[in-house]
Amino acid sequence: MKNTDKILSIIKKNNGIITNKDIVNLGLTTKYLTIMKRKKMIEKVNSGLYILTNKISDQFFEKTYNYKNTVFSHTTALYFYNLVDRIPIKYEITVPYNYTGNLQKQNDVKLFYIKKELLNLGKTQIKSPYGMIIDTYNIERTICDIIKDEKKIDTELFVTGLQNYVKLKSKNINLLMKYAKELNLENKVADKMRLLL
Repeated sequence: MKNTDKILSIIKKNNGIITNKDIVNLGLTTKYLTIMKRKKMIEKVNSGLYILTNKISDQFFEKTYNYKNTVFSHTTALYFYNLVDRIPIKYEITVPYNYTGNLQKQNDVKLFYIKKELLNLGKTQIKSPYGMIIDTYNIERTICDIIKDEKKIDTELFVTGLQNYVKLKSKNINLLMKYAKELNLENKVADKMRLLL
């Protein structure tokens, strides 16, 4: 089997995506990616990240691929959980206060900052709408975040997200209040829940 065939086989198993790391793990050099790019077999979408030509790009996976300590949050997370049906205009991502990465310069990203020790509170992994694994917050952490940042969030998405959350059979009010306490939002979250439940 030719090396390019091996690479194509990996790409197909990996939802149309390959990384420099995948190539190294195969025991090959990344020059094969350059050759395949020249032959228009793949396209470069981010540093060290390639997709099959003509494949629909997974913008969510690509957006945070090269950035550690980034978590999809707020209305982007509401969208992942079908609590709103509108794709957010900007990718909403939470980062620690000391974050200085390239996402700060991207017009399609809205960053929210938090203490580093709270970044992983409620963090989970899900499949993006395109099938790749991404980091996001669970539903209860997301609800805390949108209540905390209510003034920075689209009003329609805020209201719809909360209304749909309280209708969920799987909602976990105890967990919501636990996160609210850790985020110093206990009263604010409790007031919103009293209005809605």
